[in-house]
Amino acid sequence: MRSQIKHQGGVLSGRKRSLWKLEDLSFVTVKGTPDRLKRTPIYNAAFDFWQREWSKIFAKIDPGFETKEESFHNQTRISLLLHNGKIVALQSLTHHNLNFNELLNTSYFSDYRIEFFQNLQKRKITTFQSMQHYIVGEGFGPFQTGQNIAAILAGLGFLQQIKNNLDATITLARKDNASYTTSLKFGMLQVGTDITMHNVPVGQMITEGALPYPNDKVQNAINLLWEKHEKSDEYKEGVTKNVYRENIL
Repeated sequence: MRSQIKHQGGVLSGRKRSLWKLEDLSFVTVKGTPDRLKRTPIYNAAFDFWQREWSKIFAKIDPGFETKEESFHNQTRISLLLHNGKIVALQSLTHHNLNFNELLNTSYFSDYRIEFFQNLQKRKITTFQSMQHYIVGEGFGPFQTGQNIAAILAGLGFLQQIKNNLDATITLARKDNASYTTSLKFGMLQVGTDITMHNVPVGQMITEGALPYPNDKVQNAINLLWEKHEKSDEYKEGVTKNVYRENIL
C-alpha cells in the first residue's frame, strides 16, 4: 500500500496529486509587526507557520542552529500565499536605506561580503528590499499542487519593489534547492563568489528590476494574484476571516 502523510489538515500520498485551482489561491501581506487587533489572527498564523517550517529547514541543514523569534518580528512586510484560507508559503521583505550609517552593522548584513556593498555603490543603489524567510510548506511543491508556489511568491515579492519605489531587490539564495535557479529566471544576478551559510552554498543576488517569469502560467498567476490583492481591502489589509491559528496547525 502507498504510504500516506498527514499535513496541515490534509492527506498527501507519496505520488498522488491534488491540482490546485488558481481561484483558490490568495495573496496577503501584513506588516512585520501587528498594529491592529483585526490583523492579529493572520499574523499569529504566519508566525506559527514560519516557526514550524523554518525549524524543519534548519533541522536538515544545520541541526545545531536555533532560530530566533526576533528575526521574524524585524521585517517590513510579511508576504503570504494561502490556499483555501490556509497558509502554504511565506516570505518576509525588509526595506533598507544605505544613507543610514548603522545599516551595515546589522546582523543580517554580516552575512554579505564587502564586494556586494561595493557593487551596490557602483550601481548607485540607495534604497532596496531584502527577501528573507523564503518558505514553501512541506508537500506544496509543483508536483503535488500543479502550481509553482515558490516562483509565484517570488514574483509577488518583486512587484512590491516597484510598488514601494525601491531601487533594487537583494537576497541570499541557496544553491542546493530551487531558490537560486528561481532567482536567475527572474533576472537576478549573482555578485561575487559563493558563500557558505549553514553548511550550504549561497549566492549573493541582486536585481534592479525583475524580468517576467519565463513561463506564461506562472506569470499569469502572479499578475492575477497581485491584481486581486491590490483591489480587495480584505486581501490587502490581511483580514482573512477563515485564517486562525487553530486551523493551520
